[in-house]
Amino acid sequence: MTNIRLSRQNPLPYKRMVVFGSTGVGKTTLVNRIADEFALPIIDLDKLLREAEKSDSPEKTFLFSVIESVNADSWIIDGSYTSVQAIIWPRAEAIIWLDFSFWVFFFRLIKRSLYRIFIRKSSERPIREKNQPAHERTLTYLHAIFTNNQRRQRHFATLFNSKNAHLHIIRLCNPKDAEDWLNLLTNNQR
Repeated sequence: MTNIRLSRQNPLPYKRMVVFGSTGVGKTTLVNRIADEFALPIIDLDKLLREAEKSDSPEKTFLFSVIESVNADSWIIDGSYTSVQAIIWPRAEAIIWLDFSFWVFFFRLIKRSLYRIFIRKSSERPIREKNQPAHERTLTYLHAIFTNNQRRQRHFATLFNSKNAHLHIIRLCNPKDAEDWLNLLTNNQR
């Protein structure tokens, strides 16, 4: 885990951060907690993409939305799409990589799937996957499971590429690391 020294003048050492990792590891939860604690605006790439898909030229609209969003002074991004990394990462100061073990990732994905199938109340906010047929959701999750190791290797190579040397890379390898890191940030703020 990275040691971070915080001061009262600058309780959060980064103004622009990206949180990324495999499907279901808790990116959105961590992003929301950091954003709430430090009043950072959230850039939700999935939401920008869904909005862009409604336009006549989705790819251009998505790129324009990302460029416009990352021009702000501060933000935290939920996720990382390869198609826009060259736009986002040069502006980012830190990457928080939720690099959890296969079993943590696998069980969280199963838990999410079961929750969405059996427990989710109709009053809760609809989710994109809810509109997908069950077999498509299953294929999406199976693809994530079977390609997890390949994606981890690609992430590692991308993160430690020399063109990303300006980034502070915070690799959190399990949920406890993530909780401890967040506690370190929030306790030093107070």
